[in-house]
Amino acid sequence: MDTQPQATEIVHVQSSTVSCDGGDGPLGHPRVYLRITGVQVTCPYCSKLFVLEEGATDSGH
Repeated sequence: MDTQPQATEIVHVQSSTVSCDGGDGPLGHPRVYLRITGVQVTCPYCSKLFVLEEGATDSGH
C-alpha cells in the first residue's frame, strides 16, 4: 500500500531549491521553500511534485 499522496502536477526544474505557493493566487497556500536532496520533492501543502532535471546544476544559493 502506497502512503504518499498522488502528485497533482509535475514540474521539472533546473535548481535543487524551489518555492511553491500552490499557484492559485489567493486560493493557493503559504509559500514554502523546498530542497531537492535526491531527484524529487513533493510540496506538503498541494502535493505538487518537483523533479530535478538530469544534468541540472545548482547555483549554490
